[in-house]
Amino acid sequence: MRLFLNKAIKSANRLREQLQKRLDLEEEKRAEADQVFVHKVKTSSSALRGEARHVQLTTQGGPGGSSEVLRFMLDRIDEKGDPLLPPIAIEMRGRISGILSEGHHVRILDSWKPGQTLHPERLFNETTSAVVRRS
Repeated sequence: MRLFLNKAIKSANRLREQLQKRLDLEEEKRAEADQVFVHKVKTSSSALRGEARHVQLTTQGGPGGSSEVLRFMLDRIDEKGDPLLPPIAIEMRGRISGILSEGHHVRILDSWKPGQTLHPERLFNETTSAVVRRS
């Protein structure tokens, strides 16, 4: 019995190590992708830029489980910090990673059509110098 338990523990430890390696590799890939995204969004003249207003993070449940919903209005500003155009409604659904608070300055590299809610996969929070993403 003791031999069986020792083998089971060793096997469980090996599985845990393999899973941790896989998680570490996925995190490295996300970090690399985020670095590329941050460079693109910082250097793009077409990035939407502004202040987050009316920030709300809620959880919604459904038959497939629950998901987070991040909603806010992007008060657009130009490079000088002056108000530019009407605000854009932003919504991100899924598992949200990163922090966004009222008044944070953000950049979004996504196309938008007037009158529509924008659903970006990620955005760059200039205030925290971090990426906020949904998955």
